[in-house]
Amino acid sequence: MGFTNARVKKPRYRTRATACLLLVPLALPLAACAQEAQPAPGRDAPEWSEPPNYAYTLTQSCGFNVLGGTYRVTVTEGRTTEWEPVGENHTPGNVEVPTIGGLLEKAEKAERDGADSVEVKRAEDGRPTLIEIDRYANGIDDEVCYEITGYEPAS
Repeated sequence: MGFTNARVKKPRYRTRATACLLLVPLALPLAACAQEAQPAPGRDAPEWSEPPNYAYTLTQSCGFNVLGGTYRVTVTEGRTTEWEPVGENHTPGNVEVPTIGGLLEKAEKAERDGADSVEVKRAEDGRPTLIEIDRYANGIDDEVCYEITGYEPAS
């Protein structure tokens, strides 16, 4: 007695496993696209428009940077017009202190240039409160952190 014309049923788990193995290579490029489409750091908060006149306190820390310490900053007509060191831990000498918009530009440039990590934390109104940039994850002293507090729009 032979079973030459009999149909052999393959177990279903083999067909499902084969289908999964075939679909995985197709799904990987889509996953990469999904990752690219994610919003930039801190972009889930409402859009913030930098006003032309305001004051804020900037504390720069992390790593080794020219602008170290805490400064009280006044912005007039979109440009930093005054800055004073606050406390004892600040960089001596003539330094330029950016506007909040200038800090955001630094974060965006670092992101475009391929920094390993760029994080922007925002207040409920969308303005940044913390910007952290790490250009090289395994580098030493290349990180920069900008804490933005005491924000006061001009009245």
